[in-house]
Amino acid sequence: MILEAVIQGADVVQFPKFIAAKAIARGDLQPILQSYATQVGLPISVLYPQKRYLYAKVRVLLSL
Repeated sequence: MILEAVIQGADVVQFPKFIAAKAIARGDLQPILQSYATQVGLPISVLYPQKRYLYAKVRVLLSL
């Protein structure tokens, strides 16, 4: 349900890649912040609809 909400443009979310892999492959979502890692060394990705209007808070996050 959260994955579908993100695809519809709800917000930015962190998912394990295996959950979002099909949506990424279809182009429904785009991974971001791939070069960042959490404190425990896990990668951080931000997924958002690639071809839709981006909220200001998403643009700010992407500019970090």
